[in-house]
Amino acid sequence: MHQEDDRLYNTNMTFSSERSRPPHLRHLRYADVAPGRAYHAALIAVDGARARGFQVSDHTHDFYELMGILAGEAAHVVNGASAPLRAGDLILLTPGDWHSVRFLPGRLLHYVNIALPAVLWEGFRSLTGTATTLGSVPVARALSAPSASECAAAFHRALEGFEAGAEVSGLEACRLLAAVVPCLLAPERGGIPDDGFLRDAPPWLIRACRRLRQDPDLLRSGLPGFVAAAGVTPTHLARVLKAAARQTPTQYVNALRLDRAARLLTTTTLPVLDVAGECGFEQPSYFYRRFRAHFGTTPQAYRSAAGRRIAPEDSQDAIASRAPARTE
Repeated sequence: MHQEDDRLYNTNMTFSSERSRPPHLRHLRYADVAPGRAYHAALIAVDGARARGFQVSDHTHDFYELMGILAGEAAHVVNGASAPLRAGDLILLTPGDWHSVRFLPGRLLHYVNIALPAVLWEGFRSLTGTATTLGSVPVARALSAPSASECAAAFHRALEGFEAGAEVSGLEACRLLAAVVPCLLAPERGGIPDDGFLRDAPPWLIRACRRLRQDPDLLRSGLPGFVAAAGVTPTHLARVLKAAARQTPTQYVNALRLDRAARLLTTTTLPVLDVAGECGFEQPSYFYRRFRAHFGTTPQAYRSAAGRRIAPEDSQDAIASRAPARTE
């Protein structure tokens, strides 16, 4: 599973016209697919010689389905919309979606297919707070090489767990979802533009933005590093980024730097000035000004508030009121 960058190539493949739903559509029920099991897992391997005329025909189901593409390519039709399947792709299908896989002559396709009962998926979404970020539409994401490798390992563990028997499959289902769901979610929050703006961006901009997010040294270098990673002129970068994200390169870099500063403030004990330097802000006054404009508070207050959220502080009066009375 090898791709250069995460890119969400279709977040909503739902096709609006029910007239296009194939007649005599097969409907699969989880109770028939994996009775008594927490999930169902299968490895589907179609080699090039067998691909001619071979396909997974149109069908729908009452369960959630994960597909991890390990190697090869094929065509995937979901709710009437066609999209390619390539090594490194991660697919989530929801109950009621209808889809098919068309194998290409002479091309192989190896993928892991996981069926999850709706009650397990919905319970996991509720527990992890992803009910609003992962809705009721199918999702397809092309993963970067590191993410694809992690997901491939998770899928293989799920296969082994399923083969081991029902007594461990529930635990394996949770391990699988914990590894895969973060790859399905939009990776940026807190004022950083969602990666959806990159869907129609040129590959060079996608790669440059990814490198900025993933390489602290490059992010510290600021605008010159962004331009170097993009491999285009500063003017061209500014024009294309403005059209895609409605931000200038400087605004984009600062937003990423401030997001990283907020993470360092809440996950390390680095002094505030060291946090500023670590994120590429050479002038403390500029860092304080940009941080307050972005988060509405000072860096120190932001750190203190984060600490109180997980370790609330009581006033001395409140502590004294709960102290046991002294007896003579």
